[in-house]
Amino acid sequence: MERETQRPPEIDRALLERFKEDVRERKGRLRGHYSSELENALEAYLDASDGGDTNDRLARLESQVEDIHTAVTSDGRKKKTESSDTTGTTEKRLRKIRATVRDETAGGPKAHAEVVEKAIRQHAGSSAPTIRRYKRLLTQDNVLFEHPVKDNLYFRDAEDYVLAVNAMTKAGKVTQEEYDDLVESYGTDWWLKQQEDSTDESGKAFQ
Repeated sequence: MERETQRPPEIDRALLERFKEDVRERKGRLRGHYSSELENALEAYLDASDGGDTNDRLARLESQVEDIHTAVTSDGRKKKTESSDTTGTTEKRLRKIRATVRDETAGGPKAHAEVVEKAIRQHAGSSAPTIRRYKRLLTQDNVLFEHPVKDNLYFRDAEDYVLAVNAMTKAGKVTQEEYDDLVESYGTDWWLKQQEDSTDESGKAFQ
């Protein structure tokens, strides 16, 4: 039987341009944010579809209330605030998650996905949408860095992550295209900053 191949669906051009403009307004530029924001939008859709347990829904309500509270001054006038994916309540949970991951790994350079998920369940909620959301926030805030080869591992330190990716690229474990995508997603300046004091065996800084 002939295997059926399915082409990616075409997206309405006007809708796509609206999405790109929204990313530009919130992030300041499209480059380096487009792919991640598209993934975030898909995750948000799945979160709304999946629902979540009572604790997760309460967490979303708390976040919405905090958004309203921070957007209004004491005299009732709205004030302009920077767009953010986290609120005070979420930030507190993220700090607790970070601390738990650090303790569970004894401060080691890497964390297993099971350790991260356990910490999220402990402090934020156990539903699949909540676990996905907090994983995204942890990586988005550069607290954890996904291992480019092993799906179940995270790096805990930015410099360790960048140097490891550089080494894996030199060894052929990460393709040049994958490497370029990673550098673009974090930003070239940020990437180079993590390796300013590090050199390879020949004494040259990784590029």
